[in-house]
This record gives sequence, C-alpha cells and structure tokens, in this order.
Amino acid sequence: MKLLLLTAISVLTWGALWGEPTYRLYLIDKAGSEGYALSERALERRDRQGIALDSTDRAVSPLYIADLSTRGWVVMATSRWMNTVVVQKADGQTAEANYWAKLPYVTRVEQIAYAPSDAMEAAPYRRAKWELEEETSALTAEDNYQQPLLEMGADVLHQAGYKGQGMLIAVLDGGFLNLPRYTGLYDKVIGYYDPYTEGKDNNRAMFNQIGHGTSVLSCMAADPTMGVWGSAPEASYYLIRTEEPDFEAPIEEDMWVMGAERADSIGADLINSSLGYTTYDEEDFNHIWDELGEQTAFISQGAAVAAAKGIVVCCAAGNERDNDWQKLSFPADVSTVMTVGGIDQEGEPSAFSGAGWTTPNVKPDVSARATDAWIINPYFRLSRTDFVITPSMVVRIFRLGIPMSLQFALIAIS
Repeated sequence: MKLLLLTAISVLTWGALWGEPTYRLYLIDKAGSEGYALSERALERRDRQGIALDSTDRAVSPLYIADLSTRGWVVMATSRWMNTVVVQKADGQTAEANYWAKLPYVTRVEQIAYAPSDAMEAAPYRRAKWELEEETSALTAEDNYQQPLLEMGADVLHQAGYKGQGMLIAVLDGGFLNLPRYTGLYDKVIGYYDPYTEGKDNNRAMFNQIGHGTSVLSCMAADPTMGVWGSAPEASYYLIRTEEPDFEAPIEEDMWVMGAERADSIGADLINSSLGYTTYDEEDFNHIWDELGEQTAFISQGAAVAAAKGIVVCCAAGNERDNDWQKLSFPADVSTVMTVGGIDQEGEPSAFSGAGWTTPNVKPDVSARATDAWIINPYFRLSRTDFVITPSMVVRIFRLGIPMSLQFALIAIS
C-alpha cells in the first residue's frame, strides 16, 4: 500500500541501551510538515466513516527533529497524534537545568528514564517472563479446538459467511517467533513494522524473539486445517512489534502509540492489542490506580485517538487480578476501547483477568474464554487474557447492548 503525501521523518537507530536519561518532548506545532501520513485505504476508511483529516494526521515537524539532531539528541520515537518526540543525548548525558526552556518549540517535558541503575541492570529477566510462563498442557486428540469459539457462537457467524474477508487487522505485540514456519498463518500477513529497528521492516527481532504474538495471531488467523480454529481466518494481518521484552519502561507506551499510528496509516480496520502497562523497572514512573479512566497515561491517550480515527481498538484487560496491581492495565481503561476480559469453561471470570473500572462504563466490555485457550506456537492450551479471541465477540456484544454502529463494525470484521 503506497502512502500518500507522506512527509518522511527518520526515527534514528534504536542503538542506545535503555536506562539512559530519556525525555518525552511535547512540541508547539508542526512547522514544515506537509501532507498526511495516510494510505489510500486509510483515506477511504476516513471518508466512509465521515472522519475529517486534521493536524494530528500530519507528521512531526522535520525542522524540530533536525534541530534536535544538530544539538546531539537521538530521536527514539515520535507521535504525530500527540506531537511528541522521545530523545536521548547521544553521549548519554542529562539535560542541564533550564535546557528545554531555551528551545522555543518545546512546550512541555517529561523525563521517562534516569541514568542506568541497579534496577535496570537486572531488567533482562523480563525476556524470560514473556515466554510461556503459565502452566501449559499439549493438545490431545480428545481436545475440541472449536470449543472456545462455539461458546461465543462464532460458528454461527462463520456459517453466515463472516470470516474476516476484506478486513485488515493490525496485531500489536512483542514478537512473532517462528511465525514463518507456520505458513498457513504467515501467508495471511501482508506486512510488518518494528519501530525499534532502523529499517522499520527489519525482521531480525520481529521473528526471532518471543512467540507471544504468534500465539495471539493464531487465535484469529488459524483455520481448522492448522489444528486451531481462529475467529477471522480470512482477514489480512499486519504485524507491529511495540513491546521490548528486555525491559519494562515508559517508552514502550510511545512505541505502542507509534504502532497504532502505523495501523491508522495503512488503513487497518481493527487493532488487536494484548499489551498493557502498569508498573516499570524504574519505580518512579509507575502508574497508579487513580489514573485509570482519566486518560492521563500516554498510551491511553493514544488509544483514545486511535478509536476516534475510526479504528476498532480491542485490548486485553490484562492478567493482573491475582497480583499486587489487580486492576485493568493501560490502555484497557479507555472508554472507547473494547476491553476484553477472560472467563473459564464455566463462564466465570478467570482468576487472573484484570478487575474492571468505571470509565464511565464498567470494564471489561466483553469477555470470552481465556482459561485453557487454544493457541499455536507450539500447540498448547494456555490461560491468559492475551489469547481471548477478540474480533468475533458479536454474540456477547448483542447481549451487552453495545451501540449498533459498533455491532455493525464488528460483524463486518468477523
């Protein structure tokens, strides 16, 4: 898909180690930015839904990025929706007092990482945490791989011809290990994007670290010939790696927003995100309960914009109920995001599924099987809200009284 009138802004190499002093800068305007970073498909989706283009659809100012570069700052992330850049000093130094006040195009600054610390040195344990940490069991001949979808009535949708045909789903995740080996899934992928890598379409990290995204994709894209029945086997998929498994840090929220912006640019109809954030390796940046529903978290603000752009944003409620956090993770707190909770075989809430919050509506919006969900990579039953089969929620949605416009959007997707 060719991007129309795209102002090219190069986000420089993710070469610096996380834990260096890092700042999120809010910019005053978009001087020198021309055109809109949207594909033909994206423009058609906007026109179909009557959503006008505005300044948030233009890229961040290339003039300001160039100036920051000449001052020795490396741009790690940008957001056209929020008009922000995330920067580190190339030499690892912090900004001196009143440094940002000298830059007339910076209106607000948030420091989102300090200098390296003992906590950050221990951060690589995160990668192990992302592997299949829950107790799993291999599928057997007695397993009914259709059961989770049958519980939602998705078989009725499939029989009626709603299998995702003609729809584009963006999957935001942390990695798609081994995906090319599963040709039945991989053939449905039309492209991928990794904001952490210099080349953007580099598959080095995309397919060579953690298989969480592969498992999530299988819940949607698989068909019975693969041994797992997905909810939208005839949809097209675009993969976006926004999570870095080696650390837990605020910049991952910026990368999520970049991923959502890419989904918007390519004209995705739906974002499926099994990611959520609550606390970080550097505790000073932890979220608190009072932020839930207030759209103060950067990622939640970005998710709200994505929904306003006409994308159906489906987000897992999170797996925090049985730990210290207990509540939803961000951005599952956003009222316009379809937050998906987990239930077990008896229809009871899964013990790990994040507890709801009023925003002003009660969350989660819908629930489906998360305990003993069937996944690929390898073939297992696994218990996580990450693996709830999101795009085929229509039967439960009808029962919960979701607005008709959203029902129709989901029927089309399913």
